[in-house]
Amino acid sequence: MKFEHTNERENRTTAQVRRTVAKSGVFTRATPNPVRVKSQQGLDLYPMTYPANLAIIPDGNRRFAERNKLALDQAYLQGFAKAEHIMHWLAPTSVKSVKLWALSLENFHKRSSLELTILFELMKHRLNQSLKDSRFDGRDFSVRFIGQTEKLPRDVRDLMGKLTDKSKGAPRELCVAIAYSGQAELAQAAQKAGEDFKAGRIDKIDEAAFSKYLYAQEPVDLVIRTGGVKRLSGFLPWQNAYAEVFFSDKMWPEFGQDDLNAALSFYDQTERRFGK
Repeated sequence: MKFEHTNERENRTTAQVRRTVAKSGVFTRATPNPVRVKSQQGLDLYPMTYPANLAIIPDGNRRFAERNKLALDQAYLQGFAKAEHIMHWLAPTSVKSVKLWALSLENFHKRSSLELTILFELMKHRLNQSLKDSRFDGRDFSVRFIGQTEKLPRDVRDLMGKLTDKSKGAPRELCVAIAYSGQAELAQAAQKAGEDFKAGRIDKIDEAAFSKYLYAQEPVDLVIRTGGVKRLSGFLPWQNAYAEVFFSDKMWPEFGQDDLNAALSFYDQTERRFGK
């Protein structure tokens, strides 16, 4: 599916999204406030155990818009800002990587062109803002994109590439999954691994060899899904094999720092068994 702005209605929507962004103040820097478990005297009882690799399924933007009688672009705008807030809330922690599922491949094919116009206009705005932000000069967190990104509009892909290059070398990573399908990732990896094996470029296909063909090799420690839906919907199926899972009833735009802290506390208090 190739996405193009095809009619006057979509052009009007693009203009409306830009006006909404210009009037909003949602892209503000959040103040980090990490979870600490303290005694009655206010002293730390023990250090938090944080997930090194966190995955987030940010569900509930459309339901949040309906519930609060908001235009869809306003809800998505708050959702985009939330991703940035999450990274700053995590700044004092030892979380090194966050994988955020921004758009599934199924939704890319099934959502209306009007809704995709809204998403891509907001995405372009946020990418342009990030390219001007010194925090993306490799000092705060790097950004990369996974999924079938070749299906996205060229101007979006170009901005994504520029931000990836600009932010390289940072100590933490935000990995954004767009037009992503877990089944498609596994099928693509299997095909490439098989081709390399047949050509003699690798001598066997085991778990370690196969994982090198995936978008991300490191296992996920904790998955957070918002929106009250209790399933993973195929997000990172290989990487999530032994991940702990935290479900929140909050819609993504209303997911706050206390909710994030609750998820981190859940992980800290969970005994991980890895199949034992």
